[in-house]
Amino acid sequence: MERQALRDARGTSITSREEPLTSVSTNLPAARTGLERRALSGSDAVAMVARASSVDAVGLEERAASLAKRSIKKDAKLWAL
Repeated sequence: MERQALRDARGTSITSREEPLTSVSTNLPAARTGLERRALSGSDAVAMVARASSVDAVGLEERAASLAKRSIKKDAKLWAL
């Protein structure tokens, strides 16, 4: 397999193969997405709300304002928030 010397934007030498790699590594650890489902306790929920940033507060206020304009039942509005 023949290699060619290439240069990146900074002039650093890069080597590349003329033929693509054909093997796939399967010994990598599984990536955690952070989206795993689990039951939250009351204290977990309080901790999550306490960490909410001001951007979340602005979004919540906009959501509440948009729901206030609509003619829907109170229970549905509370559920949406």
